[in-house]
Amino acid sequence: GGNDVVPADVAALHRALSEAGYLGQLESLEVILTAWRQQPSPSAQTRAAVRAGATLVTIAHELDALRSPAPTAEHLTALLDFLLRHERTPEPDDPLRDRQQRARAGIHSTLTELRDAFARFDAEPVAFDAVTALVRRRIGGHTFAPRTGKTGVHLLDADSARFGEFDVVQLAGLVDGEWPEPPRRNIFYSPEILRELGWPSLAEQRQAARSRFVDLLHLPSSRVIVSTFSLEGDAIVSPSSLLDELEAAGLETVDEPPATARIFDHEALGLEPVSFDTLQPAVRAWAVHRAGRGAGSGPRFHGWTEQHRASAYSLTALERYQDCPFKFFSADVLGLEEAPEDETTLSPRARGRLVHEVLQRFFEAWDARGGGPITPARLDAARAMFAEVAAPLLDRLGDADARLERLQLFGSAISVGAIDVVLGLEASRPMPVQERWLEYRLEGTFSLGVADRQVPLRGVADRIDLLSDRRLRVIDYKSGAAPDPKRALQAPIYALCAAERLEARDGRPWTVDEASYVALSGRRASIPVVEGGDADGRATLDGARSRLLQLLDGIHRGEFPPRPHDPMICRFCAFSSVCRKDYVGDA
Repeated sequence: GGNDVVPADVAALHRALSEAGYLGQLESLEVILTAWRQQPSPSAQTRAAVRAGATLVTIAHELDALRSPAPTAEHLTALLDFLLRHERTPEPDDPLRDRQQRARAGIHSTLTELRDAFARFDAEPVAFDAVTALVRRRIGGHTFAPRTGKTGVHLLDADSARFGEFDVVQLAGLVDGEWPEPPRRNIFYSPEILRELGWPSLAEQRQAARSRFVDLLHLPSSRVIVSTFSLEGDAIVSPSSLLDELEAAGLETVDEPPATARIFDHEALGLEPVSFDTLQPAVRAWAVHRAGRGAGSGPRFHGWTEQHRASAYSLTALERYQDCPFKFFSADVLGLEEAPEDETTLSPRARGRLVHEVLQRFFEAWDARGGGPITPARLDAARAMFAEVAAPLLDRLGDADARLERLQLFGSAISVGAIDVVLGLEASRPMPVQERWLEYRLEGTFSLGVADRQVPLRGVADRIDLLSDRRLRVIDYKSGAAPDPKRALQAPIYALCAAERLEARDGRPWTVDEASYVALSGRRASIPVVEGGDADGRATLDGARSRLLQLLDGIHRGEFPPRPHDPMICRFCAFSSVCRKDYVGDA
């Protein structure tokens, strides 16, 4: 579309759509882009997101046919046409041009073969999700023969090696259980019957393995090297019995001491004394810093940077800083992306977006029809409306995902669904709501009740209920378990921001009557953080405000050390590969 989109634009779009609560659908994306374009003075990040968003809309329109069931061949034809239409080959001087073109040709040929096969034998319409799984498996099983010559190092299995000509051969991994491979017993016939049929006995099979090993010992023209090991993981292993054939092979045996040369980086850095001579200059400079850092080397080697200030902070990011400052630094300062997981079903994030959209559409429809408080007598009507608003959202999923998500939403005879949790809580405390804000965007500077402080925040509150007597209730839905109320920030801070915005609108103060989390799975469904607007509730709000200001002060000072509040979270951290924590533990 004439847009010069760079990776930074794509990252800006990804972050902006997450903050806008984008839940999918092309129509919603176009509405969001229109709102961004109409801003009087958009920021640089917004302009970057608009550039990438315009390209994304163009792509979505071109691939719109993939949203409807069609024969697999038609889906693959649309995909191939799109790839070929927008193909950008590497420059002639690109060192990776040859490899990239080979990979591209392999993918194109894979898609073409699949298309032709399905065009001939299978014209049944399917959803594109099924085609996605098919293509993923096909590409995953496709291999490329490496371009090799007659010289150099070759990694071969024992059966293939005997057909080559080599100067030097190393037989690696000579341990019991692998050299020789244990014989496989026939589960249908006994050894006696097999022996009568001329089948070789176990003793003959072992002798054949020994003969093949002796042949390998004589394979090279210069020398043969054998190696074994004694520890595999936590298990002690024994050397192979084939090593007994070394003396009978008639070869001159030489015991070589371990090499003292440092070839790999881990050898240079992991063996004593540490040597930096073999490292590349840039790596050597950093390794010297790392090896020499200590208590007197300064805080910048332990996670401190220059002062950092952002134009606005999301509460999700601040909770990430509270969990571990280095996670915040990786995700929100460096902009590193978490590696996507190859999910066979909807990812947890996609499932959470689906649940939030179903809840939003239900309460919008319920309020539009004048439903009023949800009482036990009206549970059946509310559940029927839930099914009505959820149906089009589930229909856009594949059959398998739709069945699973319907079970998660509505439950079964032996399980409670998310809808039952929400309706049960509503019916247990029916309360008239004067106005309901759903997926309400809170963005701007907030004092949070501190006269000399302005905090730039941005976020989307799941639900804010305006009650009588200028009271408000904030509810945050969690598709998984709810956070620890002592560490939670989103619900209490959203409540403070909403009260401040309402007071500015009405000129009169509002009271936070409740701020709570609703966990759609887990042991506890409702986890209140503030209840009843009493003194304990005000103390909770004051504590959340104080913690948030302390987190901001740490960010502004540039404090980003690897300091998880619980070392167990290191096991599941997406940024462990770039983390340089100062301690060693089970994590």
